[in-house]
Amino acid sequence: MPQSEALEQWKISLMGHIEGQVAFGDTKAGLLFTTDSILLAGLGLNFTNEARAGDLHTLTRVVVFGAGAALVVGLLLALLAIMPNPGHFWSSTRRGRITPQGGMMLFSWIAKQERDEYLRVVRASDVESLEDAVLGMVHGTAVWASRKFRLLWFAVAATMLSVLIACGGVLIEIVTRI
Repeated sequence: MPQSEALEQWKISLMGHIEGQVAFGDTKAGLLFTTDSILLAGLGLNFTNEARAGDLHTLTRVVVFGAGAALVVGLLLALLAIMPNPGHFWSSTRRGRITPQGGMMLFSWIAKQERDEYLRVVRASDVESLEDAVLGMVHGTAVWASRKFRLLWFAVAATMLSVLIACGGVLIEIVTRI
């Protein structure tokens, strides 16, 4: 395989890999969101039932409330991880906002162009410009994926903390009833 063909294959593979990581992160965040929702619903059912909640030790109620708060944090972080980059549909002039990269490869840039203008720009582009657009998109997607996985890490940590706190509440209830 000639070197130029191998390089092209590498770029295609890299782009597929990065896009796959973003999809993987979205899937994980969606599953975590579902799990947190189910756990939060279970806590809510027990706390809205006065007969059950009224029988719990005061400390247990406080601890379980803390578990619920940690679940809400995990749920919100999972939602943030799932959210698309707002730079695709809003101006990216705000400081700290991640601006999507990729130029003529970026769906949001393409969507803002008139059809004929888009065709003219792409057809007039040289190979280096197209290559820069592809590699810019790979880099931009990797930056976004890194943000997504950082949020996801904290979402999972908040969920784990919630489960630990809830287990602590169960232990408090067991000990106070002995």
